[in-house]
Amino acid sequence: GENDDIYYYCTIQIKWYKIASTIYGAHLYITCDSTNAYSDIQSFEIQNFKNGDTIQIFNNSDIIGSLELTEIEIEPLANGRIYLTNNMDSLYYYNSAGMLIENCVKNENITIRKNYKGKRYPPYKKSYTDDELLECSKYLLNYIGFDNDRGVVGIYPHGFTEKMGNDDIRITFSQTNNPIDFCSTVIHEGGHGIFEQHINKEYSKYSTDTMSHLFGLHESQSRFYENMLGRNKNLWIPIYDDIKKMLKLDIDIDEFVNRLNTVKPSLIRTESDELTYCLHIIIRYEIERDIFNGNIDVDNLNILWNQKYKEYLGIDVPNDSVGIMQDVHWSEGEFGYFPSYLLGSIYDGMILEEIKNVNDILKEGKIKDITKYLNENIHVYGGAYNSFEVIKRLTGKELSAKPLINYFKKKYDIM
Repeated sequence: GENDDIYYYCTIQIKWYKIASTIYGAHLYITCDSTNAYSDIQSFEIQNFKNGDTIQIFNNSDIIGSLELTEIEIEPLANGRIYLTNNMDSLYYYNSAGMLIENCVKNENITIRKNYKGKRYPPYKKSYTDDELLECSKYLLNYIGFDNDRGVVGIYPHGFTEKMGNDDIRITFSQTNNPIDFCSTVIHEGGHGIFEQHINKEYSKYSTDTMSHLFGLHESQSRFYENMLGRNKNLWIPIYDDIKKMLKLDIDIDEFVNRLNTVKPSLIRTESDELTYCLHIIIRYEIERDIFNGNIDVDNLNILWNQKYKEYLGIDVPNDSVGIMQDVHWSEGEFGYFPSYLLGSIYDGMILEEIKNVNDILKEGKIKDITKYLNENIHVYGGAYNSFEVIKRLTGKELSAKPLINYFKKKYDIM
């Protein structure tokens, strides 16, 4: 009848990949006759599952149509059973955001990059001791709302944030002679740290006191502080005299901010500007996607990498150390993580639209008011909701890259 539940028989084909110590079941292709067969799939177990077996998947949408392909997680359990669900983070990014990344962000970013006419500055370098950098980092972290009494800052070859406990958040950055990159890195990691410091402590009882499984949302907070706030001149107006003294700068605030916002394609992802950074992620996303689709020869990945850097960023890659070997993610088996950075930026565009009078708040030195807003509307919930649910609760809107693209167009005078 019209309101009857609809069931479909689907054939699942499995390919196992073992990368480092992690096993992936990648790209499970399902063909059935409902447009929404994947939208309300429930999690369930199957015993003694074999390649090519037919299983029954429940769909309560009552909509008949045509579905060509979708993807579902498949995970081996300790008891040898197979568990299927539609919420695997690494494939989730591809399934839920791949079209958004490729069809909107990619094309728009390439266009904006090619049309950018702003001034490009030569490198600006200064020499610092570890103590000088640590002093400035603690100042910046405190200013944006990180509690230095519940965390610690240190110097390490690569910037990262690690949660050891609710009151032990550890932030690192690298020793550097680049004050612009230093400020961005500290503020970025501070966003991660602020998030972890403000998760409801009661959630530790329910294993929802961590964001380790919601990478996109976590990256959205670090990138919101780094880009949406940290590249805004108004953030620096109240504190630039202090920063200028601590970092021994001999440039005025306008040049400092212009350097923070210069669009200049670079070889290294972590040193790129906020606009072309998106293209760095898209290159990695496309390569990961094609690896797991079996569409490329892994022995020639560096060639493909170099081709994409030339096509998307307009630069030549001289060697693999500043090319395909620059990141730690793949060597650690973290396939599927890169898209979280770009998803985070997409979330940020939507979040920025919800905060009114950002320029005035920052100019008045009240950035902690914004931090409090994020604490109360995002951070406090920890891992109780998935990323899309958090954004939907905050904005009342479905995920869209348009706010991010509009932000870029307006900022870089392409609107």
